[in-house]
Amino acid sequence: GWSFAHDPFFMGISPLPEYWDEMNQKFYTKYAGLNQCHMKWGEDVYLKGKIVGFTGREWPMELKTKTDRFGGTKQVLPWTKLTNSPIQGTGNDLMAIARILMHQRLTNEKIPGKLVGTVHDSIIIDTPDPQAVSELFYRSFDDIPANVERLFKYKMSVQFPCEVKAGMNLLEMEKIPRAA
Repeated sequence: GWSFAHDPFFMGISPLPEYWDEMNQKFYTKYAGLNQCHMKWGEDVYLKGKIVGFTGREWPMELKTKTDRFGGTKQVLPWTKLTNSPIQGTGNDLMAIARILMHQRLTNEKIPGKLVGTVHDSIIIDTPDPQAVSELFYRSFDDIPANVERLFKYKMSVQFPCEVKAGMNLLEMEKIPRAA
C-alpha cells in the first residue's frame, strides 16, 4: 500500500497506505487463484531463488533488503518483479509460438505475405490479402493452447484470443472481424 500512497497518480484517491493495503486484500480475495499463484511464486523465490514457468523459462530473483524506520533490516520478496516477470515472459513465449504458426501457415497455404516484425503483443505482416491473413491469425491463436500442451505437456486453462487489424499505417488500422 505504501507505493500507491506515495504515487502522485494515486494520492488523490488516498494518501494512506492502509487504504491501499485494504484494496490489495480485496483484490486478492476476489482473485484467490491469482493470490495462490503469487504465493507459490514467492515460496519458489524464497526456497530456490527463482521461478520456473511451464515453458521451462526461468526467472532468477534475489530477495531485497528493506530497512524499517528504526534502522532494522529484513529480507523481502521483489514483489513487482515476482508478479510481473513470469507474466511478461510467458506472454513472450506464447507470442513466439504464434509467430511460428503464422509463418508456417503463410508458407503452407501459399498466402502472399511477409512477417516483418513484432512489437510486444503485436505481429506485423505485410500482405495484399488482409482477409486471408486475418483468418490465419484467428486459427493460429485458437491453436496456441493445443500447441502448448503438445510442446510443454501443460494444459492451458484459458484461450488465447487475438484481435486483427489491417491498414496502410497505424492511423488507418481497421478491425477485421472473424469470418462467420
